[in-house]
Amino acid sequence: MLPENDPVIAATHRSKLGGMGCVVCGGPIAEPQFANAWERVRKLYPCCGLACAGRFDPDVHWLPAEKPLPATPDDEHRLMRAAAERLRAGDRPSLVVHDLLLAGIAPLALRKLLTDAELSVAATDRWVDRLNVLGTISALFGGGRRFAERRDRRDPEQLRAAATELETWRARFSEG
Repeated sequence: MLPENDPVIAATHRSKLGGMGCVVCGGPIAEPQFANAWERVRKLYPCCGLACAGRFDPDVHWLPAEKPLPATPDDEHRLMRAAAERLRAGDRPSLVVHDLLLAGIAPLALRKLLTDAELSVAATDRWVDRLNVLGTISALFGGGRRFAERRDRRDPEQLRAAATELETWRARFSEG
């Protein structure tokens, strides 16, 4: 018998979810409903009924019903390195933050990651601006044109939006 068909497991799961609110409307959950088969297996985003399950959007309703278990130190170190690389590669910062929070990474570590990325982008922008000023001066005096392009794919606005998502998480789970 599959675990999801076991009546004891199902009753335990229902009682566990009974105290949580619907991820879409915040209402009480009598019998959890899920948006699709994937969400039914994951059991992270319960809805109170089929109507709410139909309105479920993972980009909007990304906060789980309960806080995930903290990641182990080894996992946290590995995931933080991968997240920094994802940000450098141009992945949307809010998606990176969602993934790491759901993996059990501490919000404080993510705050540091976002701050470091934003400072790095600002430093890169200043460096490119300086090179372009020097290129303009060089062009004025006949030294040819040399202009630098900003190659950093990280967008400061998106980094700030991800920080807002982080604050939403902290407020939802009452973390300092």
